[in-house]
Amino acid sequence: MLSLGAGFQISGSDSAARGQSDKESASSQLVVVGEEPAALLTRGMLLGMPAGLCLINLRDGCASVPVIDRKLLFNPASFKLVAYDMYHRENAVKMNTTPDNVTQRNAWWWGGLLLTPIRWVTGYMFLSAMLRREFYVPAKMDPTSPEYTGHKFATFIPHALGIVKPLLTYFVDHASVLYVIAVTFTMMEALVGLLLITGFMSRLAGLVSVLLSAGILAGAGWIGTTCLDEWQIGSILIATGLTIFLSGSSAFSVDGWLLRRYPMVAEKNWFRWLLSGELAPDQRRRLISMTLAVGVLSAGAMLYSYQAFFNGLWGGMHNYSKQPHLLVTEPLVQTDGKVKVRLYRDGGPDTYGAFVVEVRVQDASGKVLERFEADQLAKVPAGSIEQLHKLQPIKTGPYGLVLPLGAGGVVDLEPPTPASLSHGESVTLTIIDVSGAKWSADTIVK
Repeated sequence: MLSLGAGFQISGSDSAARGQSDKESASSQLVVVGEEPAALLTRGMLLGMPAGLCLINLRDGCASVPVIDRKLLFNPASFKLVAYDMYHRENAVKMNTTPDNVTQRNAWWWGGLLLTPIRWVTGYMFLSAMLRREFYVPAKMDPTSPEYTGHKFATFIPHALGIVKPLLTYFVDHASVLYVIAVTFTMMEALVGLLLITGFMSRLAGLVSVLLSAGILAGAGWIGTTCLDEWQIGSILIATGLTIFLSGSSAFSVDGWLLRRYPMVAEKNWFRWLLSGELAPDQRRRLISMTLAVGVLSAGAMLYSYQAFFNGLWGGMHNYSKQPHLLVTEPLVQTDGKVKVRLYRDGGPDTYGAFVVEVRVQDASGKVLERFEADQLAKVPAGSIEQLHKLQPIKTGPYGLVLPLGAGGVVDLEPPTPASLSHGESVTLTIIDVSGAKWSADTIVK
């Protein structure tokens, strides 16, 4: 039996172990291992476990802790190391080697390993956003281009949730601010992507990815013509980011390398919360509570947005992206036939506009009193349209008025020849899309 001081002891038949000096042993760190430590260490190193570390083999599995002497473990002789206590000599931190704690440490390492594919894929999803905008399609970051990313912000506005809606409106109405936000958001996506792929500052990257994903979900979650695309992406990425925050990184990561190279940082709270390592060492119940909270938060964000955007839980499911929809408000019809109306496109696919090919004024019986055809609408002067957002304007096309998603404004229409409508008569102003869809508003001739 060899005494190592500070409560450490070795028992077994290995002469190398018994031959170690007390001085060497006292400056080392001890490990509890099973009957065949050499085999366990070999298996651990093949799996990417830290060099210079061994595996504990207790009731519930294996976990990594520091060893006394690396060379000792490659001696094929059968022996046991029995540790009654374990201290880091520098700061006298006691390591709990109870089976439950060992299982927790084991779970952290395996969790980080098994989440590696998710970390890599999630990281590239964020990084690819920057690559598309900056390299593959640089026009996406050109404010003068029709492909400018800023136009997407305008399409998010109609059904964005909470404070995101007024924020998006402000950005769209202030071009310089919008450009800064677009660049900042893109660079944050790139940085988060790189951190996740390399496994550096994994927990911080996971949290930032949650914030980015929450912004995507709250702003664009309602867009998706077939598979509710943006809602699915936002919900999944929130859950993924929170899970990466819980697990951190172990194998195949910079964080894991730092833990191997500088094992003492594992005891630093800032390292645990910003990078990786055991998030709640020796506190199994706390870790369980945190995992439950993450699950509830992820599921809550998913279910709340599902109901808010689609009535997915109750109330009759709908999809705002399925078909074009126009809000027709503030109609004004004058006795001479002039028409003024506020239009706003708040629904339908974001990939093409609504095409207004006819505007009618009808009396209570449905009789058409006045009609503006497609060729007339195609010639509406730009000065006759008061745009809601200059970035996303109502346009004229060869077959009428074109309203991209998020476009709106007040349109003045003048008949080629003055009409004669009865003052005070109740009429209906009807807007007709090329698809045949119709939207109406009632008013009184003035």
